[in-house]
Amino acid sequence: MTLHFLGIGAQKAGTTWLFEKLREHPSLSFPGGKEVHFWDTHSDLGLNWYRGLFAMQDGKMHGDITPRYAILPPESIKACHAAFPDLKLIFTIRNPVDRAWS
Repeated sequence: MTLHFLGIGAQKAGTTWLFEKLREHPSLSFPGGKEVHFWDTHSDLGLNWYRGLFAMQDGKMHGDITPRYAILPPESIKACHAAFPDLKLIFTIRNPVDRAWS
């Protein structure tokens, strides 16, 4: 199996809500929980470690929702794409005024 999708976006833009709702779907799985932070903080653990999170043969689509991936540097984005070329992105945004009041 592999990583199928990433959830990224601004803080206070609904990524926790999205995680909780998607987690209820029987065909989806988040083996690393919410906010794995591999690409921005834990890349030193190695790509094999990250791939291993999603290696289970459970027939589900696996995801990682880490909002901070939305501000990754270009070299990290390229590395992510090279490792998972068919990866889908879910990008959450929110009105900046509403976000500030939240």
